[in-house]
Amino acid sequence: MEREEQLYQNFVEDFARVICQETEGKGYSDIIFLCIGTDRVIGDTFGPLVGNQLNQAFRCTRRIHVIGTLANPVNSQNSERMIQQMQKQYQNPFVIAIDSALTAMPCHIGSITVDSGPLCIGRGLRRNHISVGDMNIKGVVAR
Repeated sequence: MEREEQLYQNFVEDFARVICQETEGKGYSDIIFLCIGTDRVIGDTFGPLVGNQLNQAFRCTRRIHVIGTLANPVNSQNSERMIQQMQKQYQNPFVIAIDSALTAMPCHIGSITVDSGPLCIGRGLRRNHISVGDMNIKGVVAR
């Protein structure tokens, strides 16, 4: 268990460093974690589950906000409305979009990717794409 805890701690430190580098000197008002997904579709709960954990971790932090949990999900049906609300409520936020992803390579299942730039909501469903985020995190859940 100590090895897993050390890996987790290393990830948290590396991730915090990346966020600091991405936001440094750019005048962002807040950091928003936009966690996308639903518990109504198998494999699509990555975003809301991460949202629940982030909500616990940052519940007392003023400038870090979590949108999208199991109780209040952001999904392909309400994402446009939620993004509009977010844009009205926050002046210049740094948005980290979090969602599950599919892969053609079984060996990638269980991996997590972190990239700069937006995430396309609805891409896996072949629906109209909504791009959101300054950075994105994808948890690869299935083929």
